[in-house]
Amino acid sequence: MDRNRCNQILVELLKDKGQIRHDSELLTLEPGDWDTLIELALWHSVAALVYERVEHLDLPNLTLDKKRRLQTISLYNQWNNTCIYAKLQRFLHELDRVGLPIIVLKGAHLVALVYQNFSLRTMSDIDLLIHKHDLTRIEDVLYSLEYQCICNRHLYERSHFHFIYHLKEPGYNSYIELHWDLHPENSAIRIDQARLWQRARPETIAQEKVLVLCPEDFVLHQIHHLAVHHGFFFGLRPLRDIKETLSFYGDRLNWIDLVEQARSWNIENSVYLTLTIMNQLFEARIPAEVIASLKPADEQPLFLNTALANIFEPRSQSKPLISSHIPFLRTQKGLFTKLARVIKAVFVPPDLLRKQYFLTQDSPWVWFYYFVRIKDILVRQFRPLLGIIRRDKKIIAQIQKMHDLNELNKWLKVEDEEHSH
Repeated sequence: MDRNRCNQILVELLKDKGQIRHDSELLTLEPGDWDTLIELALWHSVAALVYERVEHLDLPNLTLDKKRRLQTISLYNQWNNTCIYAKLQRFLHELDRVGLPIIVLKGAHLVALVYQNFSLRTMSDIDLLIHKHDLTRIEDVLYSLEYQCICNRHLYERSHFHFIYHLKEPGYNSYIELHWDLHPENSAIRIDQARLWQRARPETIAQEKVLVLCPEDFVLHQIHHLAVHHGFFFGLRPLRDIKETLSFYGDRLNWIDLVEQARSWNIENSVYLTLTIMNQLFEARIPAEVIASLKPADEQPLFLNTALANIFEPRSQSKPLISSHIPFLRTQKGLFTKLARVIKAVFVPPDLLRKQYFLTQDSPWVWFYYFVRIKDILVRQFRPLLGIIRRDKKIIAQIQKMHDLNELNKWLKVEDEEHSH
């Protein structure tokens, strides 16, 4: 079955629960089509949601063995998330004992409060927002529970604003990420951390008292993570998460406040595009006045089409492994303009070079690595440059995709984080 058709059927299946229409393509799927659909659901990380929809339906050619495969995925989620929340409960209990506040983010919030079902959503780690000044004391608690920090602290502190901790036990691995910010400082996007904490609400997760983001900030954080951090390269699961969140909070969600906060964070384009996609794919019934109030004057069909391509295509196909500078060099006129772009691309600031090559802040080798960078760029971009000279259709198509990605990222106010191409 064609991948595009399969994606359309999967989206139809993931809409609000209800009776399958008499003309639904689900009724005409062949056994091989169901195999393709299940594989695609796994790729989108929504196989357990598919099982919930089809578990009690009598669908032709959805054989018992295929249902059992989906059931196995659902049962694995149940087991895995039960383990995750057991670890989370132990950690939260110790934090509460020493009086250290945290905000539970993303999946741990979604599964416990929104889905309220351990089997429906995949999870791989626990994301928590902390006060940076509490980091040492919170780490002491983690170390007492035998977690180990597994990231490059110097690199992550400067560029990722979180640390990763790992607990390895027989047959199971637990991961916790401690965030002290949701976005890099000194960027176009502005998330007021103090205001996040002021607006946070008390909840009970894993039988412990915690804080969670208020509904409006929680929706915005999910959109920001999907659009800005991942450029929509995340399949259908994040969109389904947002849909479930909107349904769960319903009338309790203050749309006026959400729009105001989107503008405060400077992510109104990301919010507009994501909500538009939600309406298009899942008939999310976002209030028309909300969409209208967010609609930017410079909206282009290119942005929606590129975002949808990123959602539905494998990342290796959607995101060409070529430099974001090449489309500029191909389309821009003027030798001096192109030369200035090349110089800017090669001779990045020393701090950026240290980050790319994992150098310490005081390493004297940073200047030598400019020569390494030149070599790396020539090696990695030789094929695209050769393709341009030969007018290779595949390379030209890849460059066009990269151009579209560049335009989308600029519109979403995503900083150019390319260091290695």
